[in-house]
Amino acid sequence: MGRLTWQHQRYEWHGTFAERVIPASAGFRPDASSRPVVWYTTEAALAQALADYADSEAAARLREFAAAVAASAVTATNFRPQCPVGQEPRPFQCAGVEWLLQHSRVLLADEQGLGKTIQAILAINHLPEVKRVLVLCPASVKLNWENEFRNWLTRPLTVGVAAGNFCPATDIVIANYDIVGRVKPRLAALDLLVLDEVQAVKNPRAVRTIEVVGRESRFRPVAPITAARVISLSGTPMENRPAELWTLLHYLDPVAWPNANAFYSRYCAATWGPHGFDCTGASNLDELRLRLRSSGLMLRRLKADVLPELPPKQRQIIELGVGADRLLTDLKSRLSADFVNSVEGLRVARRLVADAIATVRKESGLAKFAAALAHLKDQTADGHKLVVFGWTTELLQRLHREFAGSVLVTGATPVPERQAAVERFTTATDCQVFFGNIRAAGVGINLQAASHVVFVEFDWTPGTMEQAADRCHRLGQRDSVLVQYLVLRGTLDAVVAKTFVRKAGLVGQALDGLAEAVALDLGVDL
Repeated sequence: MGRLTWQHQRYEWHGTFAERVIPASAGFRPDASSRPVVWYTTEAALAQALADYADSEAAARLREFAAAVAASAVTATNFRPQCPVGQEPRPFQCAGVEWLLQHSRVLLADEQGLGKTIQAILAINHLPEVKRVLVLCPASVKLNWENEFRNWLTRPLTVGVAAGNFCPATDIVIANYDIVGRVKPRLAALDLLVLDEVQAVKNPRAVRTIEVVGRESRFRPVAPITAARVISLSGTPMENRPAELWTLLHYLDPVAWPNANAFYSRYCAATWGPHGFDCTGASNLDELRLRLRSSGLMLRRLKADVLPELPPKQRQIIELGVGADRLLTDLKSRLSADFVNSVEGLRVARRLVADAIATVRKESGLAKFAAALAHLKDQTADGHKLVVFGWTTELLQRLHREFAGSVLVTGATPVPERQAAVERFTTATDCQVFFGNIRAAGVGINLQAASHVVFVEFDWTPGTMEQAADRCHRLGQRDSVLVQYLVLRGTLDAVVAKTFVRKAGLVGQALDGLAEAVALDLGVDL
């Protein structure tokens, strides 16, 4: 019988020719220069699959690997961070701060609502060498960061918020990703860069991503933001597919993650097609999870692990039959005439498809108005507060007008007004309903005054949906949070719902080893 050994700084499989299928199926590579041919890997995540065949040295190495994986979910420690008088972090947050202090370039990927912002600030309290800090975050949470610094920072560092072309001359600068190109030239050498909701820089071709991670080019090279330490934060670093992780992983640790095509081939089921390298798939997700967990790069804890007192979310799909039969939004019929008659090529066809889908989504959303309004009226009859998320601004505005005292946050809502809307919803007894755009109001705000969330429309991205729902399901919530999804049978809603469930399963498997990150009882045949 073959055996797994640790030799020449790699795991090696020694066995018969007939047994080569064992290491090959685990992802080992043949060393053609050896005789007989030796199958090997330098990745413990691959070798773990052959642990039953390990000799004593290989087994010891794999035990170290298992300990590193366990450390990526540490929840307890004797360490107590410096805090302002009256503030007391949770034990798992103390463990998170200690972990941040032990690593210089990291991803803190705690599930939404576990206080990643607080942990980053507490780490600053223990780093006297950190005197110049840049916090990049979505525009909607800049004021939240300023408030949290006021609540948790114990060092005499000044804090300022950048806006437009204005960059404050403070020790800590808080800026949104959209203005990072204007902020960079005005900052001296940074001691710490904090990237909040770091999935914002997942697209390597986006301008804001390039301004953060840099780009090598003969025509317009862009230098990356350099800092002695980097703390990236996100409860959903992978929103849809593994390819979204590449840019961040390479930026944080280019030695461990040196080659994009190798990453895409191994973890994205990438293939060459008529339009280039297709890396939209997923493969070897358990291996990817183990690599992330064992690298010292990622710390991730789930609410179920650290907040046993927080009841799990309950989910319901609510089928709205009213209006579905009379919808004139059949995507196929809408596309047929323009698509067939198009002679300008693929670019025009793609634009037509995108425009048609946007129109379909808007009309599907508006077609829900009467049935959705009736549902929301029923849900608010008991006087409890309710959070409603949607995608179509016009639908949200129409629903908002039906509820006196309610508040509305969309992409057009100025940042100060967003915070004011949150505060009014939290404190005002005559404000029962919060209406928010999934993207604009789905990150960085606290809506735990409600324990009932209704999605009148879907987003394509499961991570975005989860972030939005977790505005209510977070630290401090005492009630079980009910999340309802309103679906019109026979429309694009059903397609998006199925996509949501499928993508959520990929995210959970890659990050947490779960077959499904979101267990939905759909209740309807999609």
